[in-house]
Amino acid sequence: MRGVYCVTGLSENSRSVRIYESEAAARDILDLYVPYQTGGRKVYLMANWFIYGLPSDMRTIQKLKLKEARPNPNFQKTYPVKQDMCIGLISEALRGAFSSPEMEKLNIESAEKLFPGAKEQLHIAIAKYGAGLKIAYSSSEFNLIEQRLSEATESYRPFCARK
Repeated sequence: MRGVYCVTGLSENSRSVRIYESEAAARDILDLYVPYQTGGRKVYLMANWFIYGLPSDMRTIQKLKLKEARPNPNFQKTYPVKQDMCIGLISEALRGAFSSPEMEKLNIESAEKLFPGAKEQLHIAIAKYGAGLKIAYSSSEFNLIEQRLSEATESYRPFCARK
């Protein structure tokens, strides 16, 4: 699934917007969000995108009167499948480093076989983003964890882009 994912705010004031290439792709990911409808935050599905936030967040988005735009090739970056796999495997290994040693080991071994140097990239990401990830995981705040994991991809995205 390709799409745009944006998280703003922290903890009780967070909101997520996810935009996908199709309505089916947007519906497929909802299962991750529906169980977390707490603290007044709800999932609002709108065709190929949804917002997970407070009713006031949805009203703010509706006031924008968004219109579909034609794709602009200057701002579109599509990663080949190989690069997506590289980013995905290292990301899952990073997730595992803070939640499941088995998941970390399995993913980084696969990544290293396909993309030599991936293990080093994982260690760089942990060194640079580990403190923030540790705090996020200890808070058990889903959106904060996702935000920190997303930030950490910046350290290994250039590595994967060269593959």
